[in-house]
Amino acid sequence: MRLHFWRRPFAIEATHVSQSRSLGPRRLLLFAAIVPVALGLFHGSAAALSCDVGASVYYPFDDGAGAIADNACVPGSDSSDGAISGSFAWTIGAQGGGLHLDSSGQMLAINVPHSSNLTVEFWVNRDPSTTNNVIIEKANSFPGVAEWSLGLSSAQPQAHLYDSSGAEYILTSSLAIPASSWHHVALTYDGTFVKLWVDCVSVSATINSNGVRVGGNTIRVGAGIAAGVDDLRISTLDRSSELPSVCAPTPISAFGDGSDGNQVFSTSVTFPVVDAPASGTAGNRTLNASNPAFLGLVGKLILIHQSRGLGAGLWEINKIEAYSGGVITTVNLLRHTYATDTISRAQVLVIPQYKEASISSGVVLSARPWNGSVGGILALLADKEVDISGTLSARGQDSSDSIGGTGATGGGGFNGGNNSIETQSAQAEGTGGPGGAATQASNGNGAGGGAYCGCAEQIASGSGGGNATAGSQGYAFQPSFASAPGAPAGSEDLASMVHGGGGGGGSGINGKMSYGGGTGAGIIVLAAPVITITGGAHADGGSNGGTPTVCPNDRWALGGGGAGGSILIRGATVNVGSNIVTASGGVGAGRCGDAGSADGAPGRIKIEHCGTFTGTTTPAATATALDTGDTDLDGYSECPATLHLGPSNTDASKDNCPLLDNVTQLNTDGNFNDNSPPLTPAESKDDKTWPNSDAAGDACDPDDDNDGLTDAEELSGSACGGIVTDPLDPDSDSDNNDDGVNDDDRVLDGAECILGTNPMDFTSKPTAAQCGATTDADGDRLSARAEFCGYNTSDASTDTDGDLALDGSYDGCEAASLNGDRKVNSGDQLLMVFEILRVASPSLRLVSYDINRDGAVNSGDQLLQALFIATAGQCP
Repeated sequence: MRLHFWRRPFAIEATHVSQSRSLGPRRLLLFAAIVPVALGLFHGSAAALSCDVGASVYYPFDDGAGAIADNACVPGSDSSDGAISGSFAWTIGAQGGGLHLDSSGQMLAINVPHSSNLTVEFWVNRDPSTTNNVIIEKANSFPGVAEWSLGLSSAQPQAHLYDSSGAEYILTSSLAIPASSWHHVALTYDGTFVKLWVDCVSVSATINSNGVRVGGNTIRVGAGIAAGVDDLRISTLDRSSELPSVCAPTPISAFGDGSDGNQVFSTSVTFPVVDAPASGTAGNRTLNASNPAFLGLVGKLILIHQSRGLGAGLWEINKIEAYSGGVITTVNLLRHTYATDTISRAQVLVIPQYKEASISSGVVLSARPWNGSVGGILALLADKEVDISGTLSARGQDSSDSIGGTGATGGGGFNGGNNSIETQSAQAEGTGGPGGAATQASNGNGAGGGAYCGCAEQIASGSGGGNATAGSQGYAFQPSFASAPGAPAGSEDLASMVHGGGGGGGSGINGKMSYGGGTGAGIIVLAAPVITITGGAHADGGSNGGTPTVCPNDRWALGGGGAGGSILIRGATVNVGSNIVTASGGVGAGRCGDAGSADGAPGRIKIEHCGTFTGTTTPAATATALDTGDTDLDGYSECPATLHLGPSNTDASKDNCPLLDNVTQLNTDGNFNDNSPPLTPAESKDDKTWPNSDAAGDACDPDDDNDGLTDAEELSGSACGGIVTDPLDPDSDSDNNDDGVNDDDRVLDGAECILGTNPMDFTSKPTAAQCGATTDADGDRLSARAEFCGYNTSDASTDTDGDLALDGSYDGCEAASLNGDRKVNSGDQLLMVFEILRVASPSLRLVSYDINRDGAVNSGDQLLQALFIATAGQCP
């Protein structure tokens, strides 16, 4: 999917100063570039740079210790490394480590030559006290006439460049960059145009046809400025075309990476979650969040949510790069500022990334209850499918049914307000704060409590909590004593996604029923390529527990209902059933016999899909057909989420690795040429002529060669007693090139590791008996031993890779189709005869012709071919 956020526009003032001519000031409006983001959940981050062609110096500032900043362009220590003087500190940068200089710190580097083209770029995080001074310059003396410089003027980025005649060009942003957050600043010259770049957005500020002054000057960084600096690179190239990608975030898969495996919820349970209160500043990569469990979750996705207070509802998905001392370092810069204090509450939680997830019929999977600091959010991703036959629940809690009933707590959303007897009742919790105050006023989307009038007909019920709309007004005999309903909150597109507001408490008289309010509902976030809901998903507000079944002739003051919560469902194909996905407001009540119930407001439901969406919800969902474009910038659209059918395919609607860069569509275990009729010659590992290959491209495939070991296990040797194998070769001790050399092993790496032989030594191999029985349990004409040791296929399935429906074939047929047409006939028999005549030794004949994987190509393989031909239905 492709969502957008707008960068703040910068008005650029470009001034050229010359003795001979003046272009005068040019005022241009630089509109924000639209940056695509996977899930729309993260802010632009710093892409890692490199010391490539054209780079004179590159300081990553990842040193972490000492008083020398390494120039990554020159191996080892040399005079181009930057010696740092004054006060400085190594810190977390925009990308990896960073350097912080105070007003006395500076770094000197050697002379950096340049031609008529130039790019100076870096990330800066200015201290609040820093508004003016040069950040980096190349000058004869300090101070002195510079060749170029970049710095701040009234906290506004400003660039200076001198041409060969001594004329000065000044570019100034009219808007200041915020303090305490990382921003990218660059100066480029392409021989014609001088440009200033702020956060990777540029404008053609002035024309310079006289080149850049070359004076053999030294570069100075810092001195007089207090700021963080990171990834400083100076090049003799104009990098204008590259700069937009520098601010691009690290792609985060919309459906996760499947790293948590398959999950079946077969008993009702509160959804397990690792979470913590959080705080952090937009534009930085540090998030204060203390939970020792984060230490073991590096690389996991996290959802950050401002649950209460300023900015309530803002959220994003990021990834843990590191955790230490109560601080999460995130992969991408934070998009929003998050605060946790007496009023505000932000939280961070780890999102499970399943391959497939299901909730069994009758099972309820509940969000962890909101406890005033964390909870109330149920979020999960799956990279294949989610099937909900049971129930997902982030419901609110009903208030108690008694004279002394207090406001409900422990539901998915904000707490209800307490009741009172002949006093002002309590305000509910809401986006505005914790609630509990004795007031009629609303609390963001939390409702106010009824007031005590001291009159003979005392009754003032609490009002309903708010979300998509304001809550309903609670009944009061004296209208001026009525409570205020919870206000609307969040946004329809769920870019701001809130818990439901709590219902306000009622105010009554002694001896009569007076109830507290129900809690609001929580939040559900669900994303997978295929989502099927036949049970239910509910984020309904809690009701007033005292809704009377018998109406007495007396005065009851009732609480308001909690508001419905928020549900976001994102998938390629989505089926939500008929009104079994709900975010309704909780039921309130007015005075018995009087009109004017105090129901909570409905919540919001949004469903994003790739063109296939069926079902209805309550309230009606905002349904959006996604248009992802090319979020991972690999040349293929990710929506609809269909398979790429080969490197030569030009259909931009298909991507074999959605949201991860796999520009060549490289797929080691299958090339996916389309062999639907009319058939064309196929390669040996076409998905339709190879019994075990998959559609995932290498960039997102955990086992590229389908040998039963993950790539990580092969590179580390962790699953094979420390023996490292080739993640792109299923049989590492064979050359696997069908040339008859060293091909006498023919046992997959994964099978050898399990059976205890050495997958890197073709003389070490398991016996045929170790590989399994000669039986064929699934009837696909491949023995159990051939399937285990030779193909990594299942002896319980005739179509292990599941491609039959895509014009594919059964396992045995795919193995025996030597000419790649998915059929076994006289053409394949003729090829087998030629091979047997061509090579005298059965053990040196082509591996792909060894259908039964017994180590030799001989009459046994010919017999299998004959059986396939004779057996109707084996080979489509």
